[in-house]
Amino acid sequence: MINKKRPLIGLIINELDTSYQSFIWQAIKSHAGDYDIDLFVFPGKPLQSPYLYEQEHNIIFSWAKTVPLDGILLASGPISQFVGVEGLKEFITHFGDIPMVSISVPIEGVPSILIDNQSAVLDAVEHLVTEHGIKRLAYISGPKKHLEAEQRYLGYLKALKEFKLEADNELVVWGDFTQESGERSIQELLDRRNVKFDAILAANDPLAMGAIKALEQRGIIVPQNMAVVGFDDIEEAEYFTPSLTTIAQPINYAGKIGLDLLMAQLLGQHVDNNYYLPTELKIRHSCGCYFKNIKPAKVPNMQIFIVDVTFEKAVIQNQKQILNDISKFITLSEKDCLSLLEAFHHNWKSKDYIRNMMDSFYKILEPNTRGEEQLSMWWVALQHLQPLLMNYCSSQDDIYRLYIFFERAAILIKELSENLKVNRRLRLQQKTMYLQTVNQLLFSQLNRFDRHVALKQSLVQLGVEECSIYNFIQELNSAHDGFWVLPHRFNLFWATENPSEQGKILSHDEFLMPLLKRDKGHIYVFQPLFLGSRHFGLLILGEVDDAIIYESLRVVISSFFLGRELFDKQKETELQLQKTLRELKNANRELQVMSVRDKLTGLLNRRGFDSLSEKFASLAENMKSDICFFFADLDYLKMINDTYGHQEGDFVIQEVADILRRVFDKNDVVARIGGDEFVILAHARCEDDLMVYKKRIIEEVAVSNRRLKKPFEISISLGTAYSPATKPVPLVTLTAMADEELYREKKGRGRDRD
Repeated sequence: MINKKRPLIGLIINELDTSYQSFIWQAIKSHAGDYDIDLFVFPGKPLQSPYLYEQEHNIIFSWAKTVPLDGILLASGPISQFVGVEGLKEFITHFGDIPMVSISVPIEGVPSILIDNQSAVLDAVEHLVTEHGIKRLAYISGPKKHLEAEQRYLGYLKALKEFKLEADNELVVWGDFTQESGERSIQELLDRRNVKFDAILAANDPLAMGAIKALEQRGIIVPQNMAVVGFDDIEEAEYFTPSLTTIAQPINYAGKIGLDLLMAQLLGQHVDNNYYLPTELKIRHSCGCYFKNIKPAKVPNMQIFIVDVTFEKAVIQNQKQILNDISKFITLSEKDCLSLLEAFHHNWKSKDYIRNMMDSFYKILEPNTRGEEQLSMWWVALQHLQPLLMNYCSSQDDIYRLYIFFERAAILIKELSENLKVNRRLRLQQKTMYLQTVNQLLFSQLNRFDRHVALKQSLVQLGVEECSIYNFIQELNSAHDGFWVLPHRFNLFWATENPSEQGKILSHDEFLMPLLKRDKGHIYVFQPLFLGSRHFGLLILGEVDDAIIYESLRVVISSFFLGRELFDKQKETELQLQKTLRELKNANRELQVMSVRDKLTGLLNRRGFDSLSEKFASLAENMKSDICFFFADLDYLKMINDTYGHQEGDFVIQEVADILRRVFDKNDVVARIGGDEFVILAHARCEDDLMVYKKRIIEEVAVSNRRLKKPFEISISLGTAYSPATKPVPLVTLTAMADEELYREKKGRGRDRD
């Protein structure tokens, strides 16, 4: 029997590093410190997922069964997308009568945090009808068994009836909540069914983003030719191109409330069965609203509600009411909110009011500037706090001063968010190198002590303070109900602490006891060690800032165990050993390249181009070198695919990639950023080089056509832009200039953009 110091809470969730899950996880992680608890996190995949090896990942739920949890937070929406409510109910029976809270899917007898999906969809359709006059609305849904997907679909049907729009089954496609599914849905609607519509409502944001991408590949530009609306308001929605109009739900707030409700149950308090959270339609560019979220230049005249109390006194006198109102929308700490209200009180009458307020606001923000989720919460807080505080203004001057502060505060948050994105990218690049070091150290022949010290140091550089690796000493078998029968004993392979304990055989109770006997509550993330269908053991990590580290370390350590297994099986000959090590190194190198290389052509992909383009521009500026920028668009690819098959289409894409390699230098940046789109950054001596490059491309295309003698001709449309070293043009401007020229060239040929 394990003697626990504090309640042990389990979080069962589908991944930690995707946008939707990340908000839930970050909110729970931040709020866990408000309670004296231990939080064990079990990130898996959707139950009965049809995708390769995802069910192997779900061995982690078998580990959750073996832990003496006092309560469970269940991120039920994504986990149940392929099994529905009944499958979810069957799943939770394996955990007995443990108090539980469900986030997003209602479960009978379990307190559930929900949103009114149907009303949210109705709001979106009302906007499309009343503001944009849409007549035929297509719908891309999530999986049929997924309750939220079904509720959103019912909301779509209800909205059609409400606004007297045609209900046509041909306008509905069922997907699986992924961006790829959104792309396939457009293929189904346009290429197979050939239906007409003027707007799309998608059941989540990735579906909407995939739909926009597929539409634009077919020359249908959003929002000029088509309005698109998503659901969830994930982090990427605001920064997508075009920015995505979507239905926002307070995902982070759901995580906080979920933990509060679970702790209330553990304290014996009454908890309602269903807890509904508000949604909000975030109007952006993809529906056709260009300026909906931009405030007017002039401060509007507003009704003044309080005339006998000054603003600063009113804020302090009513701070409890303000805190109560704002807590309905955000999960910021009460301390931070109070600090901001007190800043208004102390600085309101100061001579340099704006400077003092911004200094105070930055001091409040500064501890949060390492997390985009916290800044996002502050962004939401400002949107809700401004109208609340307007009610306490006693003069038009108060309104003006308040307006100016919130405008500057929003700009500050935007700047900090952009800085975070750049810093995160740089940190991830650095951590990729540290992950490679961990991989090398695991395979190294250093003595036991030296390897332990070096490996621990590398993990600290990754932000990992605590790490334990356990490996199975016997193979295991999957049970018929989808759960694995785990061994009762396993080997402690490595741990950050107590290296003398490494190699010790432990039981379940023995490996859990050190985790539960800390002086204060801790957070641990459990990760299964496996590759393919081969299971090696368990990885337990302490709290890490970047959630991507959890999965990355899992893969690296699993790769090590697989490598060791292969090594043991093939160690009888040196030749076989060397072959195995080469295969593993090549596999690691291929994994690194895959994220930035296009699989078909070997050129950089969009991510690779984004990563190198700024560096290229910076290098050109330092070298005082001019830059040529090219958009190369392969013509008639769809016709080639439809007439001669996709194999011929792929051949043409590869041939164009080879042409660009022959024309441009190896130090230039050449990338394939879409199905038929290429982009190039090249060094130049003068603007005439644009025509030199363009002429060489045309000549090489002609050479290829003569050599190949295909029943069709390869044709490329080009858009160009030029940046002189004496007056560098930003990359975003170069992109727009080249894109515009490409458009003119195609239009001159009498073709739409495709």
